[in-house]
Amino acid sequence: MRVLRVVLFFVLGLVVLVAAALVPAYLRAVDAEVISRAGVGGATLATEATQQLSLERLGLARMLAKAAHAVDAPRGQELANQAEAFARLNPDLNWLGGADPVLQQIIGTSAGVPATKEATVVDLVLPDAARATVLEFLQKSRRPGVQELLRNRLLPQTRVFSPVGTPSGQALDSAILLTGLLSQTDHLTLQFRDELESLAAAANRGKDSGPLEGVYLDLLSLARRLDWVQLTRLMASVNDPGTLRELVHFGLGSPENLAVIFAAVHLSGSAEPIAAYLAQHRERGLRDLAFSVGAGAGAVRELLRRRDPIHRPALRATLLQVPLAKEWLGLTVRLAYAAPLLALLLKYLLWFDAVFCLARGGSHLVRGLTTPSAPQLEVRGIDAMRQQTVALMTLVAVAALGEPFLAQKAEAGVTPPNWQFPIASLAIREQITNTIEPVMTEMTWLALAVFFLIQGGIYVLCLIKLREIKQQDVSSSLKLRLLDNEEVMFDAGLYIGLGGTVLSLVLLAIGVIKPSLMVAYASTLFGIFFVSILKIVHVRPYRRSLIIEASQSPV
Repeated sequence: MRVLRVVLFFVLGLVVLVAAALVPAYLRAVDAEVISRAGVGGATLATEATQQLSLERLGLARMLAKAAHAVDAPRGQELANQAEAFARLNPDLNWLGGADPVLQQIIGTSAGVPATKEATVVDLVLPDAARATVLEFLQKSRRPGVQELLRNRLLPQTRVFSPVGTPSGQALDSAILLTGLLSQTDHLTLQFRDELESLAAAANRGKDSGPLEGVYLDLLSLARRLDWVQLTRLMASVNDPGTLRELVHFGLGSPENLAVIFAAVHLSGSAEPIAAYLAQHRERGLRDLAFSVGAGAGAVRELLRRRDPIHRPALRATLLQVPLAKEWLGLTVRLAYAAPLLALLLKYLLWFDAVFCLARGGSHLVRGLTTPSAPQLEVRGIDAMRQQTVALMTLVAVAALGEPFLAQKAEAGVTPPNWQFPIASLAIREQITNTIEPVMTEMTWLALAVFFLIQGGIYVLCLIKLREIKQQDVSSSLKLRLLDNEEVMFDAGLYIGLGGTVLSLVLLAIGVIKPSLMVAYASTLFGIFFVSILKIVHVRPYRRSLIIEASQSPV
């Protein structure tokens, strides 16, 4: 019968353990399966690219096709071929990336750019004739903000660009005219336009022009890589220069990055959450964003809503070989998508039950291998309390050590790069401020919490042992001897605390972890704290009462 219990508890524990490991819910991460589930049934890169072609927005279809190729989405090459076929049949849409009657009326027919060429915005506004045409159009504007932008052409001193009046001032002139054109044709959001005009007015009054030139340079950087329709679609989702700076910083690393970010903005409809996500997670965030873009619009919105990095469990493929594991994963994915907190609670309940079953089976196994104790030493319910404590300690260890990104330090925001435009001979280097890292990092807090909870668990186990001795049906003198026998266990907190300190110092010495003497010595400190409470508050008074009882009992 004991063997059957051992086998039953071990098998049940292992099954529940696999079930817990397959629940895709985490404290500071979102599972890749949940993100994929969010994209089911929604718009995809393929459907959006096809729709943009039907609306004659060639530039958008091209960019979405590039994003599909970059993230290995279905039909990536097919979408690119469709876009190029459409471009050959409609060469008049090639140089703008689509139809824009207002711009065509301003600049004319391609402004000298061949109709068969995929032109960028710089190709439209950089030539002298085009700039003269745009300037003449903007000078007729009745908008005070546009006139404020045009007065930036008269700035005598600049930080990044050369002034417009100098021989190398074409870059700044093109950026100002492009910005004014976007504003006059209502391709900037109201919030972005107000902030931009405020920066322009401040520069015209003699204040620092650096922030304004940063906006100009960001716009010009995008204009060198996007056509008119692509640029206007992107700017329609940008509400402030800070968001634009983040998108440019991450998008200019490669054409694939720019295509992924553009597709994410298009699918989600807003640029601010994307910029915030990339600033928070940096390169990992770019990879996660690419994954969500490949899964569809719903996946992008779900990722931005949760704002956590994507986790891909390494052992999942192995665990899915277990019978019914795939069906269970499908159920838990739907639960984690619909109710993340409920799925997380289920995961930790399963972990607790799994460890409890394994501890229960181990207890029966140990009893079968050792000599049975006297009946008067058996206390009902003590073993269950001990196993529950072990299960709870294991649950804490799983949460602390097994949760992805739990101890990850939040990545700092992007430092503005040292922009230098090839034409601008007066570009200057920006000062790079060395930030002082805080002493109490997230890893430090986590290590302190783990040491504290370990010592707390040992303290609870010692209290359970003390309660067991109290409830045993033996004489006071024998209980005193049992207390003496458990003295080493009562001091276990000190030994484990010293062990944690030594281990921390060794890891510090070999460079595995960052220097933090506070964590190293906290292990011993917590051990002293809990052992002192145990012996002074609990063991010593009980030992005193036993001594009195033993002295009063007949020999």
